[in-house]
Amino acid sequence: MIVHSLTAFNDNYIWLIEQPQHTWVIDPGDAKPVLQWLAQHQRQLSGILITHHHADHIGGVNSLLEHHPAAQVYAPSSLQKVPVTHPIKDGDIITLSDSSFRVIATPGHTLDHLCFVGQDALFCGDTLFTGGCGRVFEGTADQMAHSLATIKTLPAHLKVYCGHEYSLANLNFAIRVESNNPILQQRHYKVNKAYKSQHPLAVTALQLELDTNPFLRTDSPDVATIIEQRLQKPIKTVTIGQKFACLREWKDELDATGVLEQTI
Repeated sequence: MIVHSLTAFNDNYIWLIEQPQHTWVIDPGDAKPVLQWLAQHQRQLSGILITHHHADHIGGVNSLLEHHPAAQVYAPSSLQKVPVTHPIKDGDIITLSDSSFRVIATPGHTLDHLCFVGQDALFCGDTLFTGGCGRVFEGTADQMAHSLATIKTLPAHLKVYCGHEYSLANLNFAIRVESNNPILQQRHYKVNKAYKSQHPLAVTALQLELDTNPFLRTDSPDVATIIEQRLQKPIKTVTIGQKFACLREWKDELDATGVLEQTI
């Protein structure tokens, strides 16, 4: 299985899985880059996988089906905006030729959000990002916190393929939260250097996220201390949802200023 990244809009990633006889695409918000790749490589589209219903993740589905009408569509069972041939839910197993993926529910960003877990890969849509996580639009902070806790239990060797390129802002926030983390310091430096060279970072590793992503590290001493300071209450009295909300609200405040988008 070979995974290709296709970019769309300002910062979306569309993931394309190439197998010897089959080609699959994940979250095609825009059909154009997918159709261009398929034509260039003389491939037919076998199917489409959808993590959630936002337009920048499903906007290209109907156009792709016009050109590749035999393609199967795997999507949350509640999705009604596109033709779904295979409604899926938490715990389902999707077999894509020689690869299998387990479906896990990760509500928070949306209520219907799903992730796909393979032997070596995690396609996590807008739940987990490089150095950060998605905003909570439909769900609750408690739901999102538990979804991230579920991701923390997955095998650490997994490669992580997320839905957007937000590495710079996320790592600039992370270093504010846990400035004494040496692994984070090194990652923060590399990400800022990459952005100065206009080379965004498409793929991460779950182990690296566990080591540096503040939204997966709310129980680490330095992160716990800063949450205590911001909430002005002992960390032992703070729920998992409150820990998440504290960090998410802080990042949202900084996002609004634009300071996190600046290279250092």
